Amino acid sequence: MIINLSVSGQVYNIHIKSWGVEDGLSDRQVNSVCKDPAGFIWLCTAKGLNRFDGYSFKVYTAEKNNLPFNNLGRMILDNNGCCWIMGSDFYQDKDNNLFIFDPLTGKSISFKEKTGYNETFRFNLLQKFNDTTLFAGSSHKPYFFTWSAGAGLHKINYPVNVVRWLTWSNNNTFWVLDSANLFCEIDIQGKLLRQCRHQEDSLSWLPTQETGSYNVTKYMPGKQNTWKPVTDVDVHQNIARLCMYTMNGQYLPYKLPGNYEIGGVMLNDIVGKLEPLHRTYSSTIFIVSDNEVWISSGFGLDHITVTKNKFHRYFYAEGDEIGNNSFRTLLVDSNNLYAVNEARGLYEINLSTKVTKRFSPFAESNMRLFSLTKLRDGRLLGLREDQIYIHDKKWLVPPGRQTSNLETTWKITQISQDSFLTGGWRGLKYYNLLKHRFSDFTKYNGYKSLAASLVIDFVDDDGGRKWICSNSGLYEYDSAKGIVARYSSADTGRYFLPVADVHHIYHDTGGIYWLAAANGLLKWDRLHHKYRLFTVADGLSNNNICAVYGDNRGRLWLTSDYGLIRFDKTSLHVKTYLTDDGISDNEFNRLSHTRDKTGNLYLGTINGITVFNPDEFDADDDKITRMPLEVSFFEQFDGEIGKLVDKTAELIHTSAITLQPGDRFFNLNLALLTFDNARQNIYYWKINEISSGWISFKEPALQLSSLPYGKLTLHIKAQSGEGEWAANELLFQIDVIKPFYLRTWFILLVLIVTAGIIFIGYKWRTYRFRKENIRLDSVVKQKTAELEQTINQLKISGQQKDVLLKEIHHRVKNNLQVVSTLLSLQLSTVSDEKARQLLEESVSRISSISLVHFQLYHKDDLTGIELAGFIHELLQQIIPVYAKPGQHIHLQNDVASTWLDLDTAIPLGLILNELMTNSFKYAYGDNKEGFMKIILEQQGSTFMLHYYDNGPGLPDNYDLKINKSLGMTLIRSLTRQIGGSFSYIMKERCFLITFLDTHTRKNIA
Repeated sequence: MIINLSVSGQVYNIHIKSWGVEDGLSDRQVNSVCKDPAGFIWLCTAKGLNRFDGYSFKVYTAEKNNLPFNNLGRMILDNNGCCWIMGSDFYQDKDNNLFIFDPLTGKSISFKEKTGYNETFRFNLLQKFNDTTLFAGSSHKPYFFTWSAGAGLHKINYPVNVVRWLTWSNNNTFWVLDSANLFCEIDIQGKLLRQCRHQEDSLSWLPTQETGSYNVTKYMPGKQNTWKPVTDVDVHQNIARLCMYTMNGQYLPYKLPGNYEIGGVMLNDIVGKLEPLHRTYSSTIFIVSDNEVWISSGFGLDHITVTKNKFHRYFYAEGDEIGNNSFRTLLVDSNNLYAVNEARGLYEINLSTKVTKRFSPFAESNMRLFSLTKLRDGRLLGLREDQIYIHDKKWLVPPGRQTSNLETTWKITQISQDSFLTGGWRGLKYYNLLKHRFSDFTKYNGYKSLAASLVIDFVDDDGGRKWICSNSGLYEYDSAKGIVARYSSADTGRYFLPVADVHHIYHDTGGIYWLAAANGLLKWDRLHHKYRLFTVADGLSNNNICAVYGDNRGRLWLTSDYGLIRFDKTSLHVKTYLTDDGISDNEFNRLSHTRDKTGNLYLGTINGITVFNPDEFDADDDKITRMPLEVSFFEQFDGEIGKLVDKTAELIHTSAITLQPGDRFFNLNLALLTFDNARQNIYYWKINEISSGWISFKEPALQLSSLPYGKLTLHIKAQSGEGEWAANELLFQIDVIKPFYLRTWFILLVLIVTAGIIFIGYKWRTYRFRKENIRLDSVVKQKTAELEQTINQLKISGQQKDVLLKEIHHRVKNNLQVVSTLLSLQLSTVSDEKARQLLEESVSRISSISLVHFQLYHKDDLTGIELAGFIHELLQQIIPVYAKPGQHIHLQNDVASTWLDLDTAIPLGLILNELMTNSFKYAYGDNKEGFMKIILEQQGSTFMLHYYDNGPGLPDNYDLKINKSLGMTLIRSLTRQIGGSFSYIMKERCFLITFLDTHTRKNIA
């Protein structure tokens, strides 16, 4: 709940946030409230102790946490952060109703255990004096106790006979009523300071102003049940002081200096703004600072903060009117503010008298102007799409209305006496005031992207430049040249800036520019081309920045989609103002902002206009109270006992987490102590040893498991919903212990044991091997002798076989030579040329076969012949038979060292014999020089033999398949015999014989 309260002309914002059982509070009856040094709020209720961090309530009870009892009344904190808790008035146990609770450990001890005091005692008074001494006592006992960490417990007698306890003062004294009906002021040493007489039944009192927990204003029932306001000169404005008075207006002579107010507003006025039930049943108050207070009641908990409202709202609406109250265009002229409401048209407000009037001289009752500007002659000019309106005592429409279908235009700027530049949905237009005409803008100069862009604003800087802000970047305009530069994320080099959608620009000192963009705030050093982009990661409440203005205190003021942002250019601290702080709405309009000559900013929102002067926010306003980030709860899974263990106190003291083997995970609950909007907080964590990037999470609970072994550093930071960072960052050292089987000593031990076992095994096996070797030696010797005998026999047998095979090849060669000789003799007796030719060819073929056998028995290897040498010898054998006298034959033998078995060598030798003899017959003729080239290639088990000569080659229509000559028929037959094919390549004049090796041919067969 937000309340505006005016006191002596100053408007205050009173923020009231309430919580009840529906929010997790254990009971609606809250008897006491206080705040510990870490920033947590502690509450005593009828159903246990509650700790509140803004996000949730953590409840401690007798059943779950071994508290002595649940019905808790008053509570104070000692200097060690322990809670001294007293039972409520309804606690039935007559004695021993005070115990001490340690928030870190969650354990409690009795008053007797804490102080060593053995007597039973029922307390109904509990207070803390001078930050060190605790007062505990009873209005029904003649003595009271003081306790401090250094001095311990002291029992002190009252100096008077006390019949009724009254109240505390803020200078370490208290007031009681004695048996003589005298008011008595006593200090904590038991000394009586003063006395005065009043009637008991008309007594009333008010609380003191001091940080701490007090009873809220009450009055005692008397004969009259009406409240008479205090009229003393020091308290005539209802300022609450320590002042006790009777119903007939008589006052105690004792007054304390200083006003009892919260942030400038009287406490009674604040309490009066609470919900009726909270106001009626208020119990205690805890003052945090001069503008923050917590109040407990019979219906829950209230948090109240009071701030001065330095913002002014114009046209602010509530309820159903909010949806139609967006303001777009603003212009300040002299003492008048002109503002265009999107639904209702143009308004004029006198800033001195606050008198508002609505213009309606237009055909449409809700006519909206998209842009307003002041001409150099003092007249006002308004722009609406393709129509111009001029204000000269009244709004006039210039003659010559232009009917061209223009895109919506909503910004206008004067570039000369009668010329204007307008911008809108699609680029720029010129407007001539004398002719009342729009015309196309022609000076884009290569920056055609602007012609299709949304133009958002024109800004003139102190250096005479005109900047055009658009959704495609920031453009620089020169009055003579037109567009001369663009700066955006789509450009490179000195024209690159990490923004595209630019809404506004502010020219700062030192050549620095600040750009309000859709992705944050950009600081741009144009001279040195350095820049930095600020986003929500740097504390901004929103990345969509609508406008940026500077003030005289080194700060920037940014409008955004979520709040008004104050940005300190030196410290980079950020503060966000929301509707709770007095602005008209959290969402601002990117086209609606202006500044007058005195520095006042006028900012349009979707619900009215916010007006303020940035320089009125003085040094006190610059003080940013940054919220603490604290550990709320920490529990770790203990692998030995198999359950979660609370280790919160240990973590807070050591900031260290040790995960033993088997400790699978831990849960860490956090609290950024922003109580009113805690559910908007965002938390971040990272472990540098794992990743350098921050990981965000909304719920304030972090569970980590499966972490790598070793020493790690966990970083945690937090950010409020308004973008402000926590005052501190949490760092925790995590030591993930390796299981014993992964530790160095265990690995070394395993290696030593393994080495020992291997050594012993080695020795044993060596011994066994030695004995076995002795036995095997004798067996080997015996077998060796037998094997040598067998080898000798095989050698003799192999030598005999080699001799036999050579003899066979020799005899085959001799027999073939005899046949060849017989044919040669027969050749000399044959006169028929054709017969002679046939006999010569037969002799040649027999000679080629004979040559194979000749090479076999002349070589040591009887399994095959070497093809390259065979080809050379075969040619030498053929030349004497077929070469003409004086004819020289040149052989290019490109056959690598290749061995062919007998089954392949003989058919291939006959094929080569046929090809060579054909070359002598048909290729060389009477030529003196003959050329022959043979190439052998191998691809796997396939051989390809190319045969070339320098003859004319075969005719183009020659078909080897139908040729019936003996030579060709023999070649085709022999080629098939060796698993190949025979062809002629016309282009290369080359015979190609492909064949397979013997092993492949056998597998195919």
